[in-house]
Amino acid sequence: NPELLDWKDGLSPNDVMACAQKQQDMPVQIAPTIFLSDARNAHDIAKLKLRGVTHVLNVAGVSAQGDSIAYENAGIAFCMIEAEDEEGYPILAKHLEQALLFIQKAEENE
Repeated sequence: NPELLDWKDGLSPNDVMACAQKQQDMPVQIAPTIFLSDARNAHDIAKLKLRGVTHVLNVAGVSAQGDSIAYENAGIAFCMIEAEDEEGYPILAKHLEQALLFIQKAEENE
């Protein structure tokens, strides 16, 4: 039942708007050491540094590739995984191990 999964259930319109605005301010922290972002904000080195980001994992491939030299100059480690942004693409089966290795190395360096 989709209504049971509606995250807005029980929130006022103002609360929904506040949540939506907060979600637009990327990158957003989704775990103690992990932020999620879109390509535009992942390329904003100043914003990444302000948030304390030390590593960038791009799973959108070359279509969203950042400037690896700019990341390096800023002291941000960078890894690109060439996943396909297509429905049905087995991203976890193909790329989870590589992504986890990068994340584990990042956490070990903290």
